[in-house]
Amino acid sequence: MKRKILFVWMLLLSVATASFAESGPCGENLTWSLSGGTLTISGIGDMDNHLESHFPWYSKGSSITTVIIEDGVTSIAYAAFLSCSLTSVTIPESVTSIGIAAFGVCHSLISVTIPASVTSIGDVAFYGCLNLTAINVLKNNAAYASENGVLFNKAKTTLIQYPAGKPDTSYTIPLSVTSMISTAFEGCYSLTSITNPNPTPQTIVSTSGGPSGYFSTLYVPAGSKEVYEADPYWGQHFFNIIELSSNSHWQANYQQYPGNMTFAAIVILDDTELQSEHIEIGAFSNGECRGSVCLQHFPESALHPWLGFLTVHGNNDDVINLRIYDHYTGIEYEAGNLPFLFITDSICGNPTNPYHVTIFTPCTQTINLHEGWTWFSVNVANDNPSLIKQFKDSISPAGVLLKGRNEFIQTPGWIGTLSEISNETMYMVNTTAEQTLSFTGASVDPASVPIFLLNGWNWIGYTPDVTQTVGEAFAGINPQINDQIKSYSDYSVYTDQGWAGTLTQMTPGNGYKYFSNNTAVQMLMYSPFVQPSPTFFSNWKETVANQWTVAAHRYPNTMTVTAVVLQNNEELQSDRIEIGAFCNDECRGSVLLRNFPQIADHSSMGFLVVYGEGNEEIQLRVYDHATGEEYPVSGTSLAFITDAIHGTPAEPYRIATSPTDIRTVAADVVAIYLKQAGGSLQIQRPWESIDCIELLGLNGNTVLRQTGFTAKSIDVSSLANGVYMLKLTKDNQIYVKKFIKQ
Repeated sequence: MKRKILFVWMLLLSVATASFAESGPCGENLTWSLSGGTLTISGIGDMDNHLESHFPWYSKGSSITTVIIEDGVTSIAYAAFLSCSLTSVTIPESVTSIGIAAFGVCHSLISVTIPASVTSIGDVAFYGCLNLTAINVLKNNAAYASENGVLFNKAKTTLIQYPAGKPDTSYTIPLSVTSMISTAFEGCYSLTSITNPNPTPQTIVSTSGGPSGYFSTLYVPAGSKEVYEADPYWGQHFFNIIELSSNSHWQANYQQYPGNMTFAAIVILDDTELQSEHIEIGAFSNGECRGSVCLQHFPESALHPWLGFLTVHGNNDDVINLRIYDHYTGIEYEAGNLPFLFITDSICGNPTNPYHVTIFTPCTQTINLHEGWTWFSVNVANDNPSLIKQFKDSISPAGVLLKGRNEFIQTPGWIGTLSEISNETMYMVNTTAEQTLSFTGASVDPASVPIFLLNGWNWIGYTPDVTQTVGEAFAGINPQINDQIKSYSDYSVYTDQGWAGTLTQMTPGNGYKYFSNNTAVQMLMYSPFVQPSPTFFSNWKETVANQWTVAAHRYPNTMTVTAVVLQNNEELQSDRIEIGAFCNDECRGSVLLRNFPQIADHSSMGFLVVYGEGNEEIQLRVYDHATGEEYPVSGTSLAFITDAIHGTPAEPYRIATSPTDIRTVAADVVAIYLKQAGGSLQIQRPWESIDCIELLGLNGNTVLRQTGFTAKSIDVSSLANGVYMLKLTKDNQIYVKKFIKQ
């Protein structure tokens, strides 16, 4: 009895073990085994077809990442690897057939190579492979072919499968294609348009559907739009069907020229070789077209299947420029190639080594300039027209002077030694009015523009097209203690805790200066893919408006003062304490103290930017917004020196104040209001005469300045709507009022 029970128990155990086995048969002479995510099919012969049930490894599909089909296997069965998570598959030369849906819905499969032995591929063999970027067929396969990862029959008359994961947004069907599998484009979500150069819609093989409905645009030859709209497949699966022009975009004038030269050329857009018969190359001299041609398809040319054979007409030494026209979009591009001289009977390029015509997707960078001085940098590149030519065209007539670190040009005539604008450095520009600079070119890849930081001050550009924190921007270098990065209006300093200061972010279009304490040369390349340096800023929030305003953009240069304010030898800890820098009672910079708890020794500091030209004497003042009192500052004045650095977060500049001899600034004795629908600004005050009155824009530009002012109002009717500051000076007291013109 015990022996019988034991036998039954062993039988049950055997059955249970078999149901969870990691190996077993999958054909008359084939076995499968699964180990560590790798499924291996071994033996000789065909795989079994499980038409009404799943393969034994189906339930484990999510764990299968690799499929190895060993030599000797002759077929891959219907739905053999359906929904497996495989990323790669090895198909040997022994396989002659791939069944229907064999690799269906294998979302992680990236690419597959079809060997020469395969003579049969079932429908939807790669359906739903959303990350599949290429189906490659070996050249000696007698039944199938591939072109740029797209699967065709050998003659390329039938388009079988466009990989769903291919990242291109547009595709041109080869002219040789006369039929197409209905699901050829199913699931290709990146595609937004398809060009079909055949004037007659292709025959759809199968009735299981048509081209995916995710496409927005179908481009067809001129005169065939109605035929495609009436087609039951093409007409129902595109939102927009557009006819392409059958004519050249340019008309060449060459009868009067005796000589010609020839080009075998390809067109490269943003490092991608264009493949479409609707890309036209044009050659021009002094604005006159000397020849044009559209790209043609040469499938026998494996390296460059789309070529333009361009004949250019002219006289020797004519200067020739190239242009590109895209008949899809109607966009005309200036080629990035340098102009060349016409030489009769010269030959440029051949099908194996063609002439490269380079174009780029144009982007425009706009930079807002203040009246006066602005620091800027450019993150687009263009040699035709050059950035400096674009600058001159864009800034006229407001421009006065453009200054690089060692060279400059100025009006009239933009005379000087500065001959180019580069992406690596910043520039200073002086204008007579607010102005917008526009630069058009190719977006710069920050990783391709190294900026070398030397010991001391460096003028640097900012090449990314997105904003980064200071820590992110300088994550790729080794900042030293007291390194400083400054813009025109703010700066930050590197401490043992990371970056600290008022410059929190690097912004496209702005120019910057970097002071390096590193004796070794460092290479800066902005990148979002590196770990950012520690960055911290104060928890400061603006609670009051600055007492003093500065017409900052009057001056090209700055120096910095990292300071603490002391009263009775104690550092003041208040965000209502303001430090001002003055030259002959003109404010050259002001800042409120901010709290930096990470800096234990000096947690309340002012990061003061002082503006000037050079050799000015700067006096410091301190104002307490809590009491309305200005504290006299003891000690000597500072000499303005361009890029001078006074104080650091560890050893700040000490501003000592005295509580005696306080000057009270009773701002409430002055009142202003607008009347007559914003045309007149009334000024009420206790004095008949005001020593000096200034009207300032919000950016500090002076709109009006008058001494010995005795009137009761000023006319502001001509001012644009916006925020303004009225600054009054009386007996060395300064009164500032803000108003809004609407």
